[in-house]
Amino acid sequence: MSVWSTVAANRFIRKAREDSKYLTHMQLQKLVYICNGWSLHFLNRSLTIDKPEAWRFGPVYRLLWNRLKYAGNDPITREIPNDEILPYSAASIGIDLDDEFDVLVQEVYSAYGKFEAFELSAFTHASHTPWTQVYRNGSGENAVIPERLIQAHFQGLVNAA
Repeated sequence: MSVWSTVAANRFIRKAREDSKYLTHMQLQKLVYICNGWSLHFLNRSLTIDKPEAWRFGPVYRLLWNRLKYAGNDPITREIPNDEILPYSAASIGIDLDDEFDVLVQEVYSAYGKFEAFELSAFTHASHTPWTQVYRNGSGENAVIPERLIQAHFQGLVNAA
């Protein structure tokens, strides 16, 4: 079952803490987005219930942004509390990662968790990424990035390797 971006972010926060590290809000946004892309490719289903939007500084999950904006550029030192996980009107679905998603989060963290925010940002802002296709120099700002674009992009990464 897909989860809210906040649930996936909490899993990344725990993984980093196991490594005695902290992640920034931007790193979490990008890691959740990248994990969702690999989920669409490998599992053929979305990691997240909420969808990334094309903001000025890249793909952003609005719910996650609302919960972590307090931190600015500082490291996130605590998980998002349970009473802030879901959007205010949501039912209590998508609050636990299933085994496949948990393994995927661990693999994405192992592969991408070592990168700084600016490096992850460069990955999601590269030419011909779903973000650049939707954002279009600002004309698509705040538009949802379609899953079909994300899935095709990550398939392309596999094909190019």
